[in-house]
Amino acid sequence: SGLKVGFTVEQLDAIYLQSTLTFEEIDGKQHFLLLRSNDDATLLWGPVTETGGAGIVEGIYSPRACDGGPVATP
Repeated sequence: SGLKVGFTVEQLDAIYLQSTLTFEEIDGKQHFLLLRSNDDATLLWGPVTETGGAGIVEGIYSPRACDGGPVATP
């Protein structure tokens, strides 16, 4: 998809127009959660500096790594 750490929340939202973007506080920090629209399965999540469009993506996590191995879930 091209999403990278350092992109803005606005860019994140534009890249994933077909998915649902929500925010949740996890361990005292705001995180984005990108959910598949048809079943709300978590696709990606990560910390952001703020939830508004100017917020910066500080990390990107996935339930499955690119190599197919499992990764921790939120």
